[in-house]
Amino acid sequence: MLVRKQFGWTPIEQAPSDIDVRLRVIDEGGSSYVLPVPCKLKDGIWVSSAKETPLKVQPVEWQRFWSIQKKGRISLLKAVPAQ
Repeated sequence: MLVRKQFGWTPIEQAPSDIDVRLRVIDEGGSSYVLPVPCKLKDGIWVSSAKETPLKVQPVEWQRFWSIQKKGRISLLKAVPAQ
């Protein structure tokens, strides 16, 4: 639990709507993992942000989605702005 708090994971019940977030999910087999793509809660349904297709896994936690921008030889983490 301590590791999750350090990285800013928040219970899924507190997730914002229509904002790109990173999700920790559980699949049908009970495995837990983090999705590599941004997702958002749209009209009460979790969808992938790019295609807006419904997720086939159960989200359990969320955190702010960060993108990596390359600038010369340096990679910068940048928060994706709220829409």
